[in-house]
Amino acid sequence: MAMRLLVSICCIVTSSAGGVFSESQFNNKYLDYVLDMDVTSVKNANANIIGEALPSNQKEIDMNRWYHDVNAEVQSDAKAAMGKAVADKSSGLHPTFDCLALIKKAMPNPSATFAADNLVYLSIVGDDIRADGDNKNAQDCVNALSGPEKELAIKVGMRSGLFGYFDTEWKKQVKAALAAEPTKGVAVVSELVTGTLGATAGEATDKWKDTQPMYLKTDATLRSEMMIAMVNQLKANLPPVV
Repeated sequence: MAMRLLVSICCIVTSSAGGVFSESQFNNKYLDYVLDMDVTSVKNANANIIGEALPSNQKEIDMNRWYHDVNAEVQSDAKAAMGKAVADKSSGLHPTFDCLALIKKAMPNPSATFAADNLVYLSIVGDDIRADGDNKNAQDCVNALSGPEKELAIKVGMRSGLFGYFDTEWKKQVKAALAAEPTKGVAVVSELVTGTLGATAGEATDKWKDTQPMYLKTDATLRSEMMIAMVNQLKANLPPVV
């Protein structure tokens, strides 16, 4: 039953691997990528993304492939977003700059664990948790931003780093499991997925002992990103259709 459910999910979840993602995902990836660049670097990145030649940077490769796979209308939207990024860099600091600085101050330094960072993340973005101190300052700043800018600050300042913890651990577990049972492919990955999605904490010896707590203890938005990463891995190990 679990296997059929996971295969069904594969059919309805859009992959974000290899440059295949929605327009909103492209915008998030792009803004995350150029956030710390100067005007010249942003212009160079834009040229690489829309150019015919494949760039050398993997992130630019993914965005370049996406750009050349979508229709002209979506390309026009992407160009507008890239043009706005150049304009923002030319006019001064991005509206999220102050909030990102406050988020950085609130997050554990150095950033040590998913659990520690996730508590700060939930404190800043959660409506039912009363933030104080540095967390409150970051929360007030984030809540004062407009919708897209608020999402960008949360994504770049916190969520991408939290997902990075999960993604690193997930790939490590998949690699080890497939190496141990190389002929089982999708069954091995399916076991890791169902274990990670488990509603109750597993045993210390479980293969998913490190990814399951991350999935259980964060919010729905970050869980969705984790789910996509797991489904993509599952799809990559499905047997070929004949």
